[in-house]
Amino acid sequence: MRIVASPEAEDHIARRGGQLYVWVQPRRCCGGPAFLEAATDPPQHLRRGVPTRFDRVEGGAFVVHLAHGNLAVPDELHVELHGRRHPQIRAYWNGCAYVGLV
Repeated sequence: MRIVASPEAEDHIARRGGQLYVWVQPRRCCGGPAFLEAATDPPQHLRRGVPTRFDRVEGGAFVVHLAHGNLAVPDELHVELHGRRHPQIRAYWNGCAYVGLV
């Protein structure tokens, strides 16, 4: 998996410990598109669908902890920072915010 991160995202992740957690989050109870969530802290496992197992991927400037479930690992994981006042890290699976139907 190739990790493509903007300089702003790399800096944001580095300032928060150099760890990025990325997981697939289903939006519906019975299938439908699953979107990616990303955070610099491990997700709380209190919400439905939040994974408990992450694979560690060394990504150069930071470490990615990826929970991809039964999906194949993406060819590329794009990481960007959005917003100025309350910046949010976002990840894109092969350039997409969603990974299809799960």
